[in-house]
Amino acid sequence: MINDRLHGGGGGNVKPVGKASLRKRGYFDTAEQRPAGEQAVRRPIETVRTSHDSWWGYTKGDRHWKSPRETVNLLSGAAAQGANLLFNAGPKPAGALPAPFHRIMKETGRWLLANGEAIYGSTEGILDVRTLGRTTIKKNSLFLHVLYWPGREAILYGLKTRVRSARILGPGQTVKVRQEGLHVRLMDLPAQPPGPACSVIRLALDGPPKEEPSIVHLWEQGRPLDSLSRWAGA
Repeated sequence: MINDRLHGGGGGNVKPVGKASLRKRGYFDTAEQRPAGEQAVRRPIETVRTSHDSWWGYTKGDRHWKSPRETVNLLSGAAAQGANLLFNAGPKPAGALPAPFHRIMKETGRWLLANGEAIYGSTEGILDVRTLGRTTIKKNSLFLHVLYWPGREAILYGLKTRVRSARILGPGQTVKVRQEGLHVRLMDLPAQPPGPACSVIRLALDGPPKEEPSIVHLWEQGRPLDSLSRWAGA
């Protein structure tokens, strides 16, 4: 597979040259050291991150390793944007991976054992839930990745599909749900987050998750102000 840097025309620090700037290069896009973007991608995309501060190879003096919590956040964020996460490993001169990298991978793997259902085979999420976290989709399930645990209750707005049930991945705890119109209320949640990095709630739906098309995201970037006039006059 060849990415968008084919013929020196990719993103990152390589600028298109001559006629290469007029072509769509490679089979997928790359986002180096940055998120894949908040809009649904038009073709496969991969966000590429280093496991420590900024170096791609092993650097003895760089001790700013990403924590397991940061790594889970990167993985969850990539999945929510419909992207793959390429997490760089910089081996030491003799080929061994540094101990901090082993620790990061072990903790991230433990999180995936409990929550991998929300990552593997998922597609980009829907709904504006940034005060809670983000979402991913798989078949008739909507996965709510909760980064900011709300306490005993959480409210989602804009979901058009009917919710049948909800449970917390990992512990498997059932969540009480009440759906009124476009409001989905998740009740009797644990007072504290089940997972230290990111807790995931699976909503089983009557069909593929769909967002009500009339919803206007007030925090959406780049939207002309006049597009809010209908909402404001309602």
